[in-house]
Amino acid sequence: MTGAPGGYAARIHEALAGPGFLLLPEVFEAALVGGVREELDRALRAEADRYGAALAEIGQQGYVADVLAMGPATRELLATEQIYHCVSAALGDRAHLSIAQGISLGPGEGRGQWPRRWHADLFQQREAMPEPSFCFGVNCLVTLDEMSPANGATCVVPGSQALVALRSQDDSTAEALGITVTAPAGSLLLMDAGLWHAAGFNATSEPRRVLKLLFVRGWIRPQLDYRALIEAASYPDLTPRAAALLSAAAPGAAVLPSALEPTGIAGPTA
Repeated sequence: MTGAPGGYAARIHEALAGPGFLLLPEVFEAALVGGVREELDRALRAEADRYGAALAEIGQQGYVADVLAMGPATRELLATEQIYHCVSAALGDRAHLSIAQGISLGPGEGRGQWPRRWHADLFQQREAMPEPSFCFGVNCLVTLDEMSPANGATCVVPGSQALVALRSQDDSTAEALGITVTAPAGSLLLMDAGLWHAAGFNATSEPRRVLKLLFVRGWIRPQLDYRALIEAASYPDLTPRAAALLSAAAPGAAVLPSALEPTGIAGPTA
């Protein structure tokens, strides 16, 4: 994908407004995907060495939060035109990263085991929106491995992005309506930030890894202040495109207003 022509942007809008998700198969180069996968594995080992059993106790085993520090391949992926064009088509040019995670679903892990269950990433923001169908955020899942029913592929409830909660207190509604999304490695799964979804169960002997990049419109406060993270570390390879998605500035560039400061941009009114 070398650009986002009008027809392509329309396809993204239609998918997010309808079923609430869109799969773009094999849009990233295999070498880049392999590099990100290796960086995630190293980061997971480092976190396990540092925190040990405490990660499982707080439900964070298999998660890496500081994806910028994972390595150059991860920062390169963030700057790709695939990410930039999809995000800008869905949310506009002022969109920025709210939260990013490297995620590994290990063998014998998945839905039915805490903390993995059906959820909508930003259900509280969805509840606050006056228009239920308004797309205020998009979750970009980059598949670093093949995603199949056997290794716990992500499942979604089509059309659920306008719901604050499902009809049942347990997961029976989602289990009845959910579908499994299968995809080769290097694919991009776009999901409305209000879409209900969950990982499946990994019944294989290998982990299933993804990179989660959750973007929101520019007037929504991000969950992490990436500008502060960038200022605290040195990333000379951070491109202007990636910096813009982080509400930061590339090395040597003028500093942009922080995403945590008032912008004067109004939110949706209807």
